[in-house]
Amino acid sequence: MIGLPEVQRLAYRVGVSARMIERDYVLTWAIIGLARHPALGAAMALKGGTALKKVYFADWRYSEDLDFTAQQSITPEVLLAQLGDIAQAVRDEAGIELAVASSEPRWDGERLRNVTVYLSYVGPLHRTRRRRQFKLDFTFDEVMVNPPVRRSLLTVYSDEPRPATPVLAYPLEEICAEKLRTLLQRTQPRDLYDVWRLLVECAADIDLPLVVETFQAKCLHKGLAPENLAQVLAPAQVDKIHRAWANRLEGQMAEVPSLERVVRETRRALRAHLAL
Repeated sequence: MIGLPEVQRLAYRVGVSARMIERDYVLTWAIIGLARHPALGAAMALKGGTALKKVYFADWRYSEDLDFTAQQSITPEVLLAQLGDIAQAVRDEAGIELAVASSEPRWDGERLRNVTVYLSYVGPLHRTRRRRQFKLDFTFDEVMVNPPVRRSLLTVYSDEPRPATPVLAYPLEEICAEKLRTLLQRTQPRDLYDVWRLLVECAADIDLPLVVETFQAKCLHKGLAPENLAQVLAPAQVDKIHRAWANRLEGQMAEVPSLERVVRETRRALRAHLAL
């Protein structure tokens, strides 16, 4: 396990709290443990903001949990047993105390929709009186339009394995399309921030026609209307986001961009790149 000085140096350099660096460090080792597991490493694809941060762009916002989409059926009982094995492997190699704290499967009749698991941890800050926790969400009813890809984990911490661990993850187009679809269902600051950066800063790295195709397929699967995306950035909706914008994002990056700028540039990008 890395020491407190490394945590503090990195926190100072990137402009976030030591607590956030500790959490990111623990998430990193959880990803390593899962990616190396003989069953889960091939069964779960990392997605969302954590995938953007850990396997695509090192300067992305920090995330506080892990999200995966299952590539095959696994019972909740087997999943929890495998996570217990991963926690032990991480303890043995990195010295991080990980343990399954709680879990909640959600069913639709006999069909498993997702499993939410909370892992407790003791990391480099050594706070043991009240163990911190992070969430892992495993989705079983999500349609992946494009196959997952193997990406090398971006190395940040001194004790990470070399060469870098390969991780099964969503391709960028799938991440972007899912973020757009998520905006139709809920308007969270982190999702709007991710869409903004993907479409404004990273458009050259993305197959934009494939994003549109994937977005439409995901909307069809969920019974959503793609054309309603324009309403997400209507003034009334922006007012709702405004209340939570800085509070939700300020711990995840050194400087939060203004919501006005993000909305303006995202609207322009949706029209220019996606004709939405």
